[in-house]
Amino acid sequence: MTQEQIGQEKQSGFLKKFPNISGKAIQNKLRKFGSFMAGMVMPVIGVIIAWGLFTAIILGAKTIIAHNIGIQVNEWNNYKDPTTGELITNHSEKYLWNMDIIIGYGIHYLIPLFIAFFAGKQIFGTRGGLIGAASTLGVIGGAATGAAFFNQIMVDITGNEDLLTASPTTMIMGAMIMAPIAAWCFKKLEALWADRIKSGFEMLINNLSLGLLGLVGMFVGFWAISPLMAVLQSVFYIIINGIYDNNLLPLMPLFVETEKVLFLNNAVNHGIFGPLGYTEAASKVGQSVLFFLDPNPGQGMGLLLAYMLFSSSKEEKGQAAAAAPIHFIGGIHEVYYPFVLTNPINLLWMIAGGTFATFMYEAFNVGGIFTPSPGSIIMCYAAVNPVQDNYIGLTLAIFGAMLITFVLVSATLIIQRMYKGEKIYFNPYYASIMVKYNNANNFDPLVNVNKLQKVESVSYEEQLTNKNYLWEKATYDNGDIEYFVYSKKAPKVVRFEYQTVVKKNIFGKDKEHFYLYKYYEGKEKPKRTILKNVEKKITDISYENMEMVNKTRIITFKPIEGKNGKIKTPKPLKNKYWQTLPEETMASIEQQATKSTKKTTNGLAEVCKTAKKIYFACEAGMGSSAMGAGLIRKYITAEKIKGLKVSNCAIKDLPPDADIVVTQETFEKLVPTYCPTAYVYTIKQFLNLPEYDELINTLKEVKKESKE
Repeated sequence: MTQEQIGQEKQSGFLKKFPNISGKAIQNKLRKFGSFMAGMVMPVIGVIIAWGLFTAIILGAKTIIAHNIGIQVNEWNNYKDPTTGELITNHSEKYLWNMDIIIGYGIHYLIPLFIAFFAGKQIFGTRGGLIGAASTLGVIGGAATGAAFFNQIMVDITGNEDLLTASPTTMIMGAMIMAPIAAWCFKKLEALWADRIKSGFEMLINNLSLGLLGLVGMFVGFWAISPLMAVLQSVFYIIINGIYDNNLLPLMPLFVETEKVLFLNNAVNHGIFGPLGYTEAASKVGQSVLFFLDPNPGQGMGLLLAYMLFSSSKEEKGQAAAAAPIHFIGGIHEVYYPFVLTNPINLLWMIAGGTFATFMYEAFNVGGIFTPSPGSIIMCYAAVNPVQDNYIGLTLAIFGAMLITFVLVSATLIIQRMYKGEKIYFNPYYASIMVKYNNANNFDPLVNVNKLQKVESVSYEEQLTNKNYLWEKATYDNGDIEYFVYSKKAPKVVRFEYQTVVKKNIFGKDKEHFYLYKYYEGKEKPKRTILKNVEKKITDISYENMEMVNKTRIITFKPIEGKNGKIKTPKPLKNKYWQTLPEETMASIEQQATKSTKKTTNGLAEVCKTAKKIYFACEAGMGSSAMGAGLIRKYITAEKIKGLKVSNCAIKDLPPDADIVVTQETFEKLVPTYCPTAYVYTIKQFLNLPEYDELINTLKEVKKESKE
């Protein structure tokens, strides 16, 4: 063997110890882990909300009753009458019919067992869920039995003697650890004898194996996992107290906003903040601010508003406008993540908004009683602790974060546009005119309207009452033409000059600087602007008097057959139309569709011929993917394409018989892990209809061929 071969063998052996440690591999593993964590909790969110609302009602009633009978809430079932010295312990039975006992049953038993079941189910189906729940019962029992012992440890560490009488720690996190371990062990052990069971003994062996291994899981949970979890809960409690005591809560957004744009929001919100929040709420003050750190919709809404008003891209404006209500009211935060990923500096402004929100939480003692999920403004207000009545603090946190993020992102977008040489209006009057111009110049072309609704006819009507404006017409070197409303007080531009100057930076390296010189009428000295990312240059400037809007496009749609055979006639769609835009006709629809069709060289057409199931997949399978599936489902219904089912799910829940999987580019590498035979159609945003052009046009073409 040569020296070179020896070196190669050593290298390959060394690399085998560290398989695929690239950044993308690590990112994919993190997302896979995040998806698994979300799969434990997301199905149980409805139960958690029910428990949270019940808790809010009972705690609110208990507070009011305690105030009326003149006792403190913490003396509810342990009140000593100062007159008789009698210890009164039956307030719950007397006033609430002992309904408050359900609060403890829910947080200590119901929710952890549900989470344990869904954690185990992801690993080994229903049997994995059952073994996970059975094993978690041992963890819960261990927490109840050892509560006094570990409460004493907490008192020794913290010096807080009130913790001596604290209730057992909730085992939500214990369920998240014990159930997957038990299900994985059960899966591996059952594989040893699964193929060796004699016919007729399957049910007996399956039930016995589940029962015996469930027994072992209970013992392990009681004696191993429960003590471990109690110690971990103590450590987390100390950390949370340390953050509060040292006023370090505002540092949390550094972590929260970063994990959100990496699509780990569900894992962190439900896997870390949720369990810690429930533990804190149950053992400390009846509420926790941790519930609001991730779901606050303020920062995302501020970012989307900034893009709606100040983005230079018409496509981004439309996407932001469509995403805003879905994010703020619907609570689907994933729709704004791409705006951060495509412009990473926005992450700093999201952190700034989140930091302001945490200051408001602390200043007004804001806390919640359950995790607001989805992170809608409606759910955030529903989660507020009604006993503390801190709605003002939450309002300031949400809308203050929104304002701060909006201002910072808007300033960034404006500066970036100025660096590109674009014209920005700071005068509200002229800015409003440009907004009207953009509205009249930016609406869906007829071919896109026809994708979801059958257009019957299109017509144009003259506008009679519109004011004339003086417009600055800019012609670019690539043939583009843009119009800007012109202020008569401003001097007219005569010409533009572009110069490239090479200067040395602080490290002594040459760097190109781009300058735009504007020469104005009646002025000799030009005005210089520093540019970055010069994409196109102005070659000519002229001034014209024109109406801003002189036509209205009216689209009528064909009647649609609804449920029960009822015929519905959609309302006509009216758009104000600017005179420089070309008129569209019904005949141009097919021509435009043909031009926009991409020739598929990657086998999509072949897959569409036999495809029966299309799945839209995202991390949790409940938000953005559901909206994307809804868009395509509308098109398929309108085109009357039969035999094609469109569904949405989490990446980890992709069925093996999926034909086409539509997912974002960031999740492309994960699909083959769960569904290796499916065709993967990647997009950037689920709400961006043009990204589906290739899929829609291919389906339409295949449909025509099958009919012929």
